[in-house]
Amino acid sequence: MFDHILIAVGEERMDVATIAEYAVAVAEKFDADVTLFRAYPKGEFDRRLAEFEYDAADPTDMAKRNSVVREAAHIVRAAGLDLSIVGAVGDPATTVVEYVDSHSVDHVFIGGRKRSPTGKAIMGSTSQDIILRLSVPCTVMQLG
Repeated sequence: MFDHILIAVGEERMDVATIAEYAVAVAEKFDADVTLFRAYPKGEFDRRLAEFEYDAADPTDMAKRNSVVREAAHIVRAAGLDLSIVGAVGDPATTVVEYVDSHSVDHVFIGGRKRSPTGKAIMGSTSQDIILRLSVPCTVMQLG
């Protein structure tokens, strides 16, 4: 049923272990490959470049060094599943959806924060934007 599962990895404060463990349980049942996908908004990526004193960097290389991605990767690798790590720069919702649409992803796992409906209306919700634009099933794990 699922051959390729994507875990959208977000902010540093994200409880990625909970999401990764759940996604791994599903992936193990179907022997699915797992992709950890870290989208960097342009401003955040530029700040990270400056922080590390880089003139330029590949977003996937940056994602592989990210502590949240490494934590999730450890969980996936411990399960013996095939893993790929991908980084991208751009609007997180757009880059996740574009990757899913162009890479035969069957299911997406994302984290969501508890926010009031007013907070979502005023500040927007990346999770909600992803859910509304995906053409595949998505599991949202409510965090914090």
